[in-house]
Amino acid sequence: YLNHEELATIYAAALELGYPWSTMLGLVILTGEPMEFVRQIRSEDIDWDRAVWHIRRHMRDRHVHTRGVQPRTVDLTQEALQLLSCCRDLKGYLFPSEPPTRPINFYTEIVEKLNVKCKTGMFRVQKEWSIRDCRRAAVREIELRGAGKEGLIEWSNDFRKECDRQHQEITDVVVL
Repeated sequence: YLNHEELATIYAAALELGYPWSTMLGLVILTGEPMEFVRQIRSEDIDWDRAVWHIRRHMRDRHVHTRGVQPRTVDLTQEALQLLSCCRDLKGYLFPSEPPTRPINFYTEIVEKLNVKCKTGMFRVQKEWSIRDCRRAAVREIELRGAGKEGLIEWSNDFRKECDRQHQEITDVVVL
């Protein structure tokens, strides 16, 4: 499994690529949900007032070959809502492709770019990894902190602190 320091490093690399990649990867890490579901989020799936994401039957997971999924809700932490805030006024898919009637694909080349960035910075992830590895690690980190929204909030806070710590260390080096 990737550890939380490695997840923060991967997320920092995604931030350099910008929207939509950083937002999408951030949601995988913060919620533990598959990239397949993240890329298919529509504006009507997010309940901003209740801070929940409705996973609906229209979503498909091509890796499990289902025609749809069981509807459920995913709690969104403040960090997840902040990531999504850039999409709040969008209609339809939050991460559209061209034409915007379909969700964007999280391309293999994006993961390759992230892998390269993660091997050259101050903080490094030496092993090869995939988006699925990020999800597995996030699910593990959430489970270690307990079930339900409390575990999700604790993971979100810990992840944010690790991202802040890495950013501060980089800033300290640059200032020197």
